Amino acid sequence: VSHDIQFLNWMQKLNSKVVMFQLPVIGRFICVGDPTVARYVLMTTSFRKSPTYGGMVPLIGKKSMVATEGKEWSSQRRLYNPGFSPDFLRGVVETIVEKCNRFVAKCDEDVHNGAPTDMLVRAVDLTSDVIAQVAFGEDW
Repeated sequence: VSHDIQFLNWMQKLNSKVVMFQLPVIGRFICVGDPTVARYVLMTTSFRKSPTYGGMVPLIGKKSMVATEGKEWSSQRRLYNPGFSPDFLRGVVETIVEKCNRFVAKCDEDVHNGAPTDMLVRAVDLTSDVIAQVAFGEDW
C-alpha cells in the first residue's frame, strides 16, 4: 500500500484531516489531508522546514530553495513564481502533454517487453524533458 493511501486510511480511522507522527531520526512528521489547511501551511512563512533537509545540502547546495527559509526562501520563490502563473502554464500545457504522452509510451513499452519500469528514472527524464523544452527550446 502506498504511503498516501496509508495516510488516507489513518485519517479516516482517526476522523481527522491532519495526522502527526513522531519518527525516529526525522522527528515530528505532519501529514495534511485538507486542502484549506494545506494551502494555509504552504502560504505561511512561519512554519520551519524539517531538519532532514540539512542532510540534502551536500546534494542540493545550501542556497537551494529546498534548503533555504525565511526571507531568503521568499526572495527565491518570487523568482520562480512567473513560471507557475496560469498564463504561462496555459502557453506550455501542450508541450507538457506531449512530454507526458512520451513518458506513458515508454512505460507502456516496458510493460509490453515484460521489463520493469524504473519510475524514478522515468520521472527524472520527464522532468528534464519538460524543463529543457519549456525553458531552453530543446527537444531531447
